[in-house]
Amino acid sequence: MGSPKVSVVMPVYNGEKHLAEAVESILRQTFRDFEFIIIDDGSTDGSPDILRRYQKEDDRVRVYQQENRGCVAASNRGCQLARGEYVARMDHDDVSLPQRLAKQVSYLEAHPEIGVLGTWIQEIDSRGLKREIRPKLTKPRVVAWGLCFESCLPNPTVMMQRAVIERIGFYGTEVPYADDYDLWVRASSVTQLANIPEVLLLYRVWPGSLTYLYPDTVQMSAAKVAHSRIASFLGSEVPMETVLGLRKAVTAQPLASLQEVEDVGSLIRRLCRAFMAADSPNREEVREYARFAGTKLFYLANAASRFSLRRGLSFYIEAVRLNPWLLSPMVVMRGLTVIARRRLKRPSR
Repeated sequence: MGSPKVSVVMPVYNGEKHLAEAVESILRQTFRDFEFIIIDDGSTDGSPDILRRYQKEDDRVRVYQQENRGCVAASNRGCQLARGEYVARMDHDDVSLPQRLAKQVSYLEAHPEIGVLGTWIQEIDSRGLKREIRPKLTKPRVVAWGLCFESCLPNPTVMMQRAVIERIGFYGTEVPYADDYDLWVRASSVTQLANIPEVLLLYRVWPGSLTYLYPDTVQMSAAKVAHSRIASFLGSEVPMETVLGLRKAVTAQPLASLQEVEDVGSLIRRLCRAFMAADSPNREEVREYARFAGTKLFYLANAASRFSLRRGLSFYIEAVRLNPWLLSPMVVMRGLTVIARRRLKRPSR
């Protein structure tokens, strides 16, 4: 039997609550030429029984058992076992929509310069109820720039050229819970990255997810990756404290002082100038970059207003210049509400 076109890799650890739904979402894909490699990372719940059942029912399912070694080790083992031209990632608590693999294969076949491809996601809760859609940057050069701020590609949506992930050495262990972000940054040095501007995965947000369980570790690891990426992109070092402030802004956490807001704003401006100076971006790239950068400055406008209405307004004007959509009545009212609340809570001098 020949090698499949796609190898879907999914690590599992005590995932019985949502595991069947995740597995079935892959088995029901309209694209059929795939193998489904599942690494059971020492589960102690009912996950092994669920996986054995699916392995008996569908010969595309290949289950491997191992002692608990963590998600990175399980993911890497699955990727190393992959035989397909493309490796698609999946998590045991998410849901891939039926045309996900078909659309990603079609895109990669049409764009061989793209080595790593994600999609937009829609959040769901523990009961599967749909929440907000989270669009991601799509154009390759904008994604490469956006990696200075955040991961940009949702890990369970990604399909990669197997040759690319083998070349860069798979997921790393140096940045716990930001191993995917680190992988995209390393991949950006050898290939282009992009996202399909369409929701193709339902992303479960619930108290059992890593972001909830280890928020401080996730934030620090992501800051380390961002710090490295920013230094590489700008060609100069940036204080780690400023990058930590940027990560707070990206994840909508409060900034501690007006000086921290100013430092983060200065860094964003430097990154904006560097993007505009690099490779003459086209109109579509500029439009996507401006929406993203304007949104980050809009958050800083709200953060600055806690300390100074004048600086808050200045940041807001700067944000609107980049992203005129921020002038919409709904956004203005939301911003005024946030400012009013923060002024009421403003600490006494």
